[in-house]
Amino acid sequence: MIFASLFLIFLSSYFLVSTLGSFLYFFAAALGLIILNIEILSLLKMISPVGIISLNFLTFFFMLLLWLKKKRVLLKINFQNILINTKGEMKNEKETYFHPHHRHNAVSVRL
Repeated sequence: MIFASLFLIFLSSYFLVSTLGSFLYFFAAALGLIILNIEILSLLKMISPVGIISLNFLTFFFMLLLWLKKKRVLLKINFQNILINTKGEMKNEKETYFHPHHRHNAVSVRL
């Protein structure tokens, strides 16, 4: 039952982030949906395996409707661009902090 619940949460998160257009929010959306569902169930005093799976299914259904309303947007992840951007950023950071001619302005204190 846990795997079915997590599967529904991850599908709901996918539908949500694909309508937003950014995969960066996938895990944040999944965690947010888990917390939101548990909070709703705790307010209703219905925390149980059946309550959790039922609310996850309901969340999945609403995210699916939102996704269908947005004309079934598929999230396309271009890992090559992510890798190129990450390498460029790491190179910039390396040059900034570890450049041989880069000196920190240290303040010397004389007593």
